[in-house]
Amino acid sequence: MSDLLSKLSSLHDRREEIGKQLADPSVIADQKRFVELNRSYRDLEPIDEAFFRFKRLHDDLSGAERMIRTEKDSDMLEMARAERDEMRTAIEAMEEEVRMMLVPKDPNDARNCTVEIRAGTGGDEASLFAGDLYRMYRVTAKAAAGRLKWPM
Repeated sequence: MSDLLSKLSSLHDRREEIGKQLADPSVIADQKRFVELNRSYRDLEPIDEAFFRFKRLHDDLSGAERMIRTEKDSDMLEMARAERDEMRTAIEAMEEEVRMMLVPKDPNDARNCTVEIRAGTGGDEASLFAGDLYRMYRVTAKAAAGRLKWPM
């Protein structure tokens, strides 16, 4: 079992544990704790889904390697080798995705911010640039919020 798969497995176990705690009546009565656990449960959902996809890829890879070791038919052997190569490529691609998911979130990510854009010295050109900059930030914020399809 790879290191990433074991980390995902432990996070999957943690999500299962939180799910059991959310069903506990004493936790439901404590609204502050319930909200905190519910947020943690929701935040672990994409990691849980990635765990199952990653585990399936590893299982498919081991199945293909097992078939390569035991298969006698040349056509089946070639198909198993192609599947093995495909699974290795998919695992490498997914490892990067999983690593990005495991990066700890910044505690300030959920906070709002204020950006002030002013035209400086330069007359009309500075005002035009400030307007363009404002529109760029507005479109980017809408795209990040999912309200706008990208690219435009």
